[in-house]
Amino acid sequence: CRETLPPDLKAKFLQEARILKQYSHPNIVRL
Repeated sequence: CRETLPPDLKAKFLQEARILKQYSHPNIVRL
């Protein structure tokens, strides 16, 4: 986890990751 990221950017990343997690894409590594 990169704690050096700005809170807003980190929140945006988590939001996109949450959306991507809804899809079963073979190229997406599930965390």
